[in-house]
Amino acid sequence: MTTSRYRLLSASDPIKREDFGALPPGLDRRQTADEETRRDLTKSYEQLLADSHEEIMDPNRTPDQNLGYSNRRLAGIFARSAMMSEKSAEESSKTARENLGLQKEVRDLTRDLKQLTLQLKVLTIVLLILAIIQTYPVLKPLFDGSKAKVTLDKQPMPSDSKPQTQTIKNEPKS
Repeated sequence: MTTSRYRLLSASDPIKREDFGALPPGLDRRQTADEETRRDLTKSYEQLLADSHEEIMDPNRTPDQNLGYSNRRLAGIFARSAMMSEKSAEESSKTARENLGLQKEVRDLTRDLKQLTLQLKVLTIVLLILAIIQTYPVLKPLFDGSKAKVTLDKQPMPSDSKPQTQTIKNEPKS
């Protein structure tokens, strides 16, 4: 039983290449460079690296020519990396500006919540004072130590005109 010494990754997961075709005839050096740059910037990193390997192994050129063409493809990788870094920096800057705006909103909302909490505390104290004032006449006889009549029901009784009362005597606790 023989096993293969080599495993071809490209057989199971080939690099997807975009074919742009040949350059149109009649372009000057600058137009050719612009078109090549535009094409390199749309290629994936994998395709650019494969192009570089392809350029360095051309048997129809001298080794120095192959190296020059390969370096040109590597420059495409560097340009693509720089472009992606610039886009990433722009996105980061945009996100940072949005975050600053959100932080300001959160700060304003926190300030408003603190003010509302303070207002609720003040209203609670006012309501507590009003409750004490309203219940004081009823509770006063319980704490003064004397006999007192406490009205249990203020609605008139059908059988007599007097309200029911109960005598409460406060005794000291031992």
